Amino acid sequence: ILRRMPEPLAGILRRTEMPLLEKATEIRLRAGEPLALSVGEQAVFLSPQGRQVPPEQGYTVKQELVQETMIALSGHSLHGIEKTLEQGYFTAPGGFRVGVCLEPYAAKQGQALSLNIRIPREMVGAAEDYFPVWKGCRGLILAGPPASGKTTVLRDLCRLISAGKDGEPCSRTVLVDERSELSGWDGEQSLFHLGPATDIISGIPKEQAILQAMRTLSPQVILCDEVAGEREADAIRYAFFCGVRFAVTVHCGSRREVGSNRILRELMSSGAFSHIILLGLPPGSGEGTVITYDEYYREAFGLRPDPVQLYGDRIQLCRNNPTQP
Repeated sequence: ILRRMPEPLAGILRRTEMPLLEKATEIRLRAGEPLALSVGEQAVFLSPQGRQVPPEQGYTVKQELVQETMIALSGHSLHGIEKTLEQGYFTAPGGFRVGVCLEPYAAKQGQALSLNIRIPREMVGAAEDYFPVWKGCRGLILAGPPASGKTTVLRDLCRLISAGKDGEPCSRTVLVDERSELSGWDGEQSLFHLGPATDIISGIPKEQAILQAMRTLSPQVILCDEVAGEREADAIRYAFFCGVRFAVTVHCGSRREVGSNRILRELMSSGAFSHIILLGLPPGSGEGTVITYDEYYREAFGLRPDPVQLYGDRIQLCRNNPTQP
């Protein structure tokens, strides 16, 4: 992405020590404020020489540089990103999601006040510890706060499911990549390892992509990032009752929020999921915790759900046709 950035921003980042860049998850540009990297929970400020310094010694970013960077990362076409820009973001080639703060009513004019450039990471092996959970579950939800590694784990899980592992065969896998962030698609190819049996649907809403996959790709598994709406949950429910398994990510700030999280409740009640894995939580608060279907319902409602009530149609379908997955 440095090749697409204007000077002096690109030069400062090139001079920054590689170990620091490798730990960074975000590049933050704010008009009138020092250039910063997000490293874990900390903000690290950079001098013009690319060194870590106190905020008052950091390189001050002008609004013109914020604007120039946005235009450069959009491929010099604000018209091409206008639709997502109105929602506060766009995706640069290679899967870099860029959050944008605009002047009021300035979506079409594109006057940017700050940019948050998220740095996608491929960590081959990130899902290894969770694959046994996937093998034994009906469907899997990866839940956690922003920047908790959900997308990284989901991406690697896609690789493992598609390629097969631990005696599991390759599965026809569809990666629903609404923002082109999961696949790192640069217009010609994916920048990440997603497995040999993976099809990518990008650039359209998740609910549309799921239905399109059902019509055209005969998937066995569908993966989606950041499920957040009822329409998406309805599409997942439809595909589940057609025999498709799902692995998805959901925002959730803490273990205590699990029972009251609206979208988790929608997804768990759909019948498509039997396990939740909590990621990125503070030490001692449930990091890496696996919550089963029964445990979720005990926490959320204080009861164990009736499987016939939730899966009656599917149970009857399987009784009528034992070969139906």
